[in-house]
Amino acid sequence: MKHVSSAATLFVLALLLAAGSSPTLGSDFSTVDIPGQPQTVLYGVSGNMLVGSALDAGFTGSQGAIYDGSSWSLVNHPLAPSFTQFSGVSGTNVVGFYSDGLLWHGFIYTSGNWTALDHPLATIGTYAYGISGTNVAGYYVNDTGQHGFFYNGADWTTLDAPMANPGATMAFGLDGTNVVGSYTDATGSHGFLYNGSTWTTLDDPLGIHGTTVTGVFSNYVVGTYDDAGNNTHGFLYDGNRYVTLDVPGAAHGTLPNGIAGNRVVGSYMDAGNVNHGFIAILDAVPEPASGGCSWAARGCSRAAAVAPVSKRQPRQFPGR
Repeated sequence: MKHVSSAATLFVLALLLAAGSSPTLGSDFSTVDIPGQPQTVLYGVSGNMLVGSALDAGFTGSQGAIYDGSSWSLVNHPLAPSFTQFSGVSGTNVVGFYSDGLLWHGFIYTSGNWTALDHPLATIGTYAYGISGTNVAGYYVNDTGQHGFFYNGADWTTLDAPMANPGATMAFGLDGTNVVGSYTDATGSHGFLYNGSTWTTLDDPLGIHGTTVTGVFSNYVVGTYDDAGNNTHGFLYDGNRYVTLDVPGAAHGTLPNGIAGNRVVGSYMDAGNVNHGFIAILDAVPEPASGGCSWAARGCSRAAAVAPVSKRQPRQFPGR
């Protein structure tokens, strides 16, 4: 494990992680870059902890990254030659996955200890993305495709969305037993919420070319949509309306990956094709005046009025 720090960065993070509790609509964005690392992607937040990945400049390798409220640590799985990703966090438990050079394996990482998470039906890989308490969600891949899963510490439950026929199901976020992710069908990609008994499709109305849900907290979900021009935007959905979340200055899309309380974390790519992490602090926004952006027509945020972004950056590694 390697520790990295910057006094200015750590002070700002401490302030951001101490902010607020319940999400409302509207947002303030702050860039989060791991000191000394070429690229940063954030995936999860819990209390004062952040998790994500430190990518190398050429997108050929990744180290798991943890911010514990005072400093950053970079962590590599002992069996991973070049790729470890931390995808979710709950308390001090972190989930993610690594490549051993041949296959992909999920894990739980807690205070220096690694617990393997390999779905028994996986022949190509297991990707752990969400954790809530001792429950874990993600997806596995075998010769029949991509399948979501829910793991309670003892039993594996395969999650294949009935709407994905034929198609793939991938789980990305978890809160309690509520699982979110995406599935594909003949028309493209759709977000979903599964509460243990009922599947609900979540499609952003502006997501003409697809919606993916990546994080869930209480009644709130975050994710991405691709608009009519194949531009990628982040969004927040509160059960009634969709609000666009675009980092000002993002040149190649905004990708929210996790939500806890009123804090959303994710990544964006700048004009130089460099990934940066971000934290968005969600706050209250009054109803817009008549003639402005109407909540009834479309949720508004202070960050919505930015230039369109180009098509979503390619996914350099499995998953998102």
